[in-house]
Amino acid sequence: MKTILLQIASLLFIIGTQAQSTFTIGSGAYFTLDGSPRVVLEEMDFVNDGTLNAAYSEFIFRGANWNRISGSSYSNFYDIYLDKIGIAGIYLEQHTDLERTLHFSSGLFDLNGFTLTLGTDYGTLDNETEDSRIVGYFGGEVVKSLDLNAPFAQNPGNIGAEITSFDNLGWTVIRRGHLPQTMPIGTNVERTYDIFPTAAPNTYNAQLKLHYFDAEAISNSEGQITLWKNDGIGWDIEGHDAEDQTGDWLAIENVTDFGFLWTIANSTELDVNIKAFLQGPLSSGLMSDNLRTNGLVPMSEPYSATGAQKMQNQGAAILSSTVLSVTGNNAIVDWVLVELRDKHDPSIIQSSRAALLQRDGDIVDTNGTSFVSFKNILPDDYYIALRHRNHLG
Repeated sequence: MKTILLQIASLLFIIGTQAQSTFTIGSGAYFTLDGSPRVVLEEMDFVNDGTLNAAYSEFIFRGANWNRISGSSYSNFYDIYLDKIGIAGIYLEQHTDLERTLHFSSGLFDLNGFTLTLGTDYGTLDNETEDSRIVGYFGGEVVKSLDLNAPFAQNPGNIGAEITSFDNLGWTVIRRGHLPQTMPIGTNVERTYDIFPTAAPNTYNAQLKLHYFDAEAISNSEGQITLWKNDGIGWDIEGHDAEDQTGDWLAIENVTDFGFLWTIANSTELDVNIKAFLQGPLSSGLMSDNLRTNGLVPMSEPYSATGAQKMQNQGAAILSSTVLSVTGNNAIVDWVLVELRDKHDPSIIQSSRAALLQRDGDIVDTNGTSFVSFKNILPDDYYIALRHRNHLG
């Protein structure tokens, strides 16, 4: 079999016409680039059935149509520039390696069910934006691997998973996908992350910040989204400790097990409608509100100081004077603590929340009127425990 060796060392190598065409490296052929030339594919597919020796070259994809990276042979590029017009782009039909940088100027890069692996040393994404970004309508992943030794705000490969830890996580593989997930409620932001450090769970403590684009949000709304994790059995809400709706990210502290799959999706809210009476102040079907009338109901919740577990509104439950000015059956009697406990093991507290007890026994949220609302809690069966301090009224 004859082997064709095509060596190119020029600074600019332009291939293409106005019509759609294909640049093919035939079976048994070598396309060898020397130095750092630019290969501009204008409205062209790239099909590799032979061998690509990319050296330090730049492959620039231009035009107003979609083109593909395809072929029976594995392609290892050095630099790729995406410079398409409008919503056009390129899509993969083979697993592809990228030694250095995928530069986004305009257009989309569709994984199309295949894997884009970024080089260990320098592989990264550059200038990914709302209008020019990676998508994966039919699956696929972009993968980055590297050693994370006490990383500080490190975003490996610039793929959107930013990690901070005082601990050594070891060799870490991060996979970013874009398939929509079926969530307990609705769907997710079209972005998922698998994070696999060498370090065993509970041997590290990390902060994780996940980035996203508004264009990936689908039916999810900023201000209502939070972090979720799938442990291989199902999706669980992890919540978040910080967010930036302008910068498009959510962050969570104290991650000790990256687990399996992370994503961003709408949070859930569980309203609890309960009624209770305190025996001491109860008389003729109503409880006394003497604490309120004497100005003895604290303006802020008292349960943080008692070591309440998994308290959602810890330190944030502060009353307005309007709430304590209500009289009659809906007058406030005192603070109470509502706990949601596991349906299988009531000793496990899933979440708790400071709330208010009215004279007629209704327990309401801190606005004085609505049901007690637990955020980031899935609808399910729970045991409910109610705690109250000594009542002096």
